[in-house]
Amino acid sequence: MHDSKLAIKLRNIIHLRESVMAFDTKLMEILACPVCKGKLEHNKEQKELICKFDRLAYAIEKDIPVLLESEARRITEDDA
Repeated sequence: MHDSKLAIKLRNIIHLRESVMAFDTKLMEILACPVCKGKLEHNKEQKELICKFDRLAYAIEKDIPVLLESEARRITEDDA
């Protein structure tokens, strides 16, 4: 592949990644716990959104948060 075409593709990939990261930041600003309407924290390692007040962890499946209380995992003292 020609160097300039490769550079353009790499630049496009970097731009796309920055756009996705910006979207994640903006999304986290508006998402709230469906139970208490409080702030959620993103646990990237476990792919969960955490509500410390209600001690609930909401799974993120295929990059989509599952914000249903019935599907949330109760956080124990061991998880904290």
